[in-house]
Amino acid sequence: MFEYDRARVDELRPQMIEEYLSDVASQNRFRSSRLSSAGWAQLAELVLEACQSRDELWLARSLEPFIVSHEQTSKGTRKVNATSAATMLADGILNSLICRAECIDSIENRSGKVVAYRAGSRREPRAESRFLIGQRFDAAQTLVDLRADASDPGGNRSPVPVGLNSGLSLKALD
Repeated sequence: MFEYDRARVDELRPQMIEEYLSDVASQNRFRSSRLSSAGWAQLAELVLEACQSRDELWLARSLEPFIVSHEQTSKGTRKVNATSAATMLADGILNSLICRAECIDSIENRSGKVVAYRAGSRREPRAESRFLIGQRFDAAQTLVDLRADASDPGGNRSPVPVGLNSGLSLKALD
């Protein structure tokens, strides 16, 4: 789970909702193979509720019943840990929306810069992730990149990988 300033997230909720509604309208959403068809049908409603008044823990618990029990890999079929998969998916979706909202706030009200920080603990953070912590980025370009990555969190057009299983997040600089 990620650790955010909850009061700050509350301030960003309108931008998060606007960003997600834009993704839904443009069909620019990540479709996890671990999410069942029924889960995909409920995803937009659940994410919007999480953006309006809930958090990533609530979203993970809401997604858990919709996680498939097994997945195909290059080595065959493997069992999916529903709790872990739902947590990773919820964290990735909401973190990306929070980061996009931070970019918008920085562009509209602050310095136009965002800074990377560790929001989710990792036992063994990647060296690239450790290197990015504390670095500043242009909010406008980062927002463009994050929007492009919305349907492909592994695409990493953004200089900061904030999608699935990243642990990194962004905050606006004054």
